[in-house]
Amino acid sequence: MKPFEKQIKDYILYPLKKYPLMHKPKAFKLAMKRIAKQFEDNQFGIQIDDLVHELQNELSDPQLPKHLAVIYKGMIWSLNYIKPYDPFYYINSDVAIQMYELSKTSVNDFVKNIAIKALELIQNRILLHFTELYEPNIYDKWNLIWILPCFYDHGILRREMIQHYNEYFPNSVEYTTTGWNFTKWVQEKDYDNMYMMIDFAPLKLAYNVGLDKIIKLPKDRLDTLFTAFENVKYNYTWKDDQYHGQNYYVTHIVFADTLYLCRKPSDMKIVTEAAKYVMKHYPIVMDKKKVDDIDLLGEFLYIARVTGHKNEKLVKQSLQQIMNAQFPDGGWFDMTQKDGYEDYSIFHPTWTSLAAINCYYTKLTGKIGHE
Repeated sequence: MKPFEKQIKDYILYPLKKYPLMHKPKAFKLAMKRIAKQFEDNQFGIQIDDLVHELQNELSDPQLPKHLAVIYKGMIWSLNYIKPYDPFYYINSDVAIQMYELSKTSVNDFVKNIAIKALELIQNRILLHFTELYEPNIYDKWNLIWILPCFYDHGILRREMIQHYNEYFPNSVEYTTTGWNFTKWVQEKDYDNMYMMIDFAPLKLAYNVGLDKIIKLPKDRLDTLFTAFENVKYNYTWKDDQYHGQNYYVTHIVFADTLYLCRKPSDMKIVTEAAKYVMKHYPIVMDKKKVDDIDLLGEFLYIARVTGHKNEKLVKQSLQQIMNAQFPDGGWFDMTQKDGYEDYSIFHPTWTSLAAINCYYTKLTGKIGHE
C-alpha cells in the first residue's frame, strides 16, 4: 500500500472505530473533515517549502553579503517554524507581522517579495478555516486582529476576511479592555501589566491605516491607552525586577503606535522620549552580565536606528553582537534547549533579531515610517 493510501485509510478508520456503526454518517463526515484539513495543511507546507527553496537558492550565491545571508537564514527558520501549527495559533500572527516588517522596510526586493508571498499564504490558510473562529475552544483567535492592518496595508486583504471580522467583532470587543486599570498601573509603575496591555493596541493600528472605514472596530479606550502613559517615569535600574517590563514597555509603545515603525507615529512626544530612553540604557542592555536578553537588544537597535541615534559605534557593536548570536539553523534560540519553553519565547528572539538586522541596512535612519 502506498503511503498516501495508508494515510487516507488511517483517517477513515479512526472515526469509524471511535463511533458505533449506527453513527456511520457522523463518522464519515468527521473522516472527510480530517482528510480535508490534512490536505490543506500539507498544501500550506508545500507552499512554504517553495519559499524556503527560493531562499536557499539565493544563499548559494558566493557573493551574497553577510547580512543578507543572515536575514535569509532567519526567514527560513521562521517559515519552517509555523508549518506544523494550526492557522489561528498566535505564532502564525507573529510570523505574519515579521514578514510585514521585512516587506515594508527592507531595501532588498527579493526579501520583500518573499515576505509578501508568505503573507498571502498565511491569509489564504486563515480563510480556509475562518469558521473555526466561532468555536469556543479557539483561544488564540484574538491574535488575528494584529495581522489585519498588515494585509490591508499591502492591498492583499481579501473581502472574505473583512466580512468575517465584521461578523466576529461585535461580540468580542470586550476581550481587550475588561479588567484593565490604566490609572492604577501607571501610578504603581506596574510595567509588566503596562507593556502586556500595549500588545492589544492593534485596535489603534487598525485606525492608523484606515481600517475603520471598512471594518467595525471599537474606539473605546483607544485614546486612554496612549494618553495615560505620558506621565510615566522610568525609575527602575537593571538591578530591579521591574527593569525588564520597563524596557519592553518603552519599545512596545513605539511599535504599537507606528505599526512596527512602518507608519508615521500619532504622538511624536512618546516616540522622542522612548528614543532618549533607549540610547541612555543601550550600554546596559548590551552588557550580558547585567541584561542577558538578545530579544531586547534587537528592539533597542531597531528603535535607535530609525529615530536618529547619535552613537553609531555603539549601535554597530550591538549589530555584530546580534549577528554573531545566530545559531546554525538560522534562528536565535538554541533548539536543543527548547523543552519547557513556550513557543513565543522560542520565536521572539528570532523575530526581534531579524527585524533589527534588516532595519540597520534600510534607508530609514532618522525617521519613522516608510511613507
